[in-house]
Parts: sequence; structure tokens; C-alpha cells
Amino acid sequence: MTNPVSKSNKVQFTGYAGAQAGLVRNVSNEIYANAGAMLGGEINYKGTFLRAQIGRGTATSKSVELGHTFDIGRNMGLELSAKAQDSRSLIAKGDACATINSKAQGTVTDKNKETGENVQVLYNYSDSAKIKTKWSMADSRLGGQAKLTFGSSTARFGVGVEAGIHYDNKPTVGYNYSSNYTLDADIYGEKKTIQFQSKADGTLVENTTKGYVTPAVSADIKLNKHLSFNANADLYQAQAGIRYNF
Repeated sequence: MTNPVSKSNKVQFTGYAGAQAGLVRNVSNEIYANAGAMLGGEINYKGTFLRAQIGRGTATSKSVELGHTFDIGRNMGLELSAKAQDSRSLIAKGDACATINSKAQGTVTDKNKETGENVQVLYNYSDSAKIKTKWSMADSRLGGQAKLTFGSSTARFGVGVEAGIHYDNKPTVGYNYSSNYTLDADIYGEKKTIQFQSKADGTLVENTTKGYVTPAVSADIKLNKHLSFNANADLYQAQAGIRYNF
């Protein structure tokens, strides 16, 4: 870490407000912008910390991280933490469309009531329908991170690795489709109505969950007493912003 872990018996709190811009790539490789205002803070007690942040703009976002920082040398530290985060785009939409085709052809055997003779009636039936759905692109992750931090009192950098699971929060959309077909036939002068039914069911779209492992980097640079530049990036997201610290 940049400064030794505080041995104070007092709980330390820092808060901030600011603006950020970045991109998110979710588990389905959908990419959307996450830019707007943010509000967050950190509670720290002898190196054990709890961080939380919320944001709103092109997407809503929230994150929480619990961990501990260990001194490992001059201006260096090892940060271990568990984290959870979620974002959902207010602009970008995913969509899915399926076309269901039903076809049937063949013969139906019926019996003439007067003669008792079996008669075959030919039929040829086809039908189709389209099913569409839309949803807001999103990404949620639960994971753990190990990060080496280094720098000075005015600039801190981090390099590490993060692993966990993430999912894209798609709605599970199923379909249950049926259609009816009526064939009017004239069998030796006798009117016959023959009915057919076609059915189809399945899942049009469903939530995707996968494990992930990614390198992670971060930077925290103080611009003056209250302002700082902050950035973080990994294989699935990148964010940069300006914070007013209080």
C-alpha cells in the first residue's frame, strides 16, 4: 500500500461524489456504456475496509467490496477482497426473435356411413408464427480479488487478478404455441370436417451464467486536496472518472 495500515482504534470514513465513463462487456459479449454520476464511500478500520458505490446515467450500477490490506514493504501492500457488482443499461437493449413453422401432410382414412367403404382424404397443412422479446442489457458478478498496490501518497496503482462468476440477467422467456387447422371434405356426398392441431414449445432466451478469471488494474491519482482521478479495467469492463472527496 502507499501508506502503512493505520493502527488507530477509530473507524475512518471517506466519501466521494463524481462522474465516470466506461464500457461493460457482459457474459453474452453484449457491450454497453456505463457513464454518468456516482456516489460512494469507504469505511476502514486497521486495514479492513468496506467500499460501496452507486451510479446512474446511461446505466444504473451498484457495487460493494469487503477486504483487508496487508503491509508487505515500503509503499507496497497486498489487498485481498470479496466483491459483488451489478449494472443494467437504461439505453442498450438485447433482442431475440424466433419463427415457428408447422407443416403437415398425408392422408386421413374415414369410413362412408352408407357403404362402409374406407376413403382416404389427402391433406396438406402449413402454419407459421413469430415470437419476439426485448430486454435491457445487464451484467452481474460475484468474485474475489487479489491485488498488489504500490505508489506514493498522491498516486496509487494496483495490479492483480479477479475470479468469480458473472451472469447477464436476461429474462427467461419461453413459448408455448399451438395452432388448429380444419379440413372440410366431401366423402361421397357427405360433408366431413377433419381437425388437426400443431403444437410447439421451447425457450426463446434465458439467463447465461459463466465463471471468469481476469487480470485487473487500477489507478488513483490525487489532483488536489479534494479532487482525484480514478480508473480501473479488466477484460469485462473499463471505467475512468473524476471524484470530489469529502
